[in-house]
Amino acid sequence: MRLEVVRERGGRMTKEYPTSLSSRFLQFQMIKALHHHILVEKEAAAAGIYREIDVLVRNHRVVPPNEIANAMSEFWIQ
Repeated sequence: MRLEVVRERGGRMTKEYPTSLSSRFLQFQMIKALHHHILVEKEAAAAGIYREIDVLVRNHRVVPPNEIANAMSEFWIQ
């Protein structure tokens, strides 16, 4: 599985993970990777700062920003 973060200001981060890993672990890795690039959405909105992530490509599928935000909020609630 390839996790790729494309940043609005240029540059991208790509990580490869074995497909045998559990989806929960992969989700955790995705959130960890995103956390290095963006603020938690609520904090960003409160501070008037917009996320730097433009597109996240996961398994060759573009993940919409709202799906990224949902995954992040699920992660932080736990």
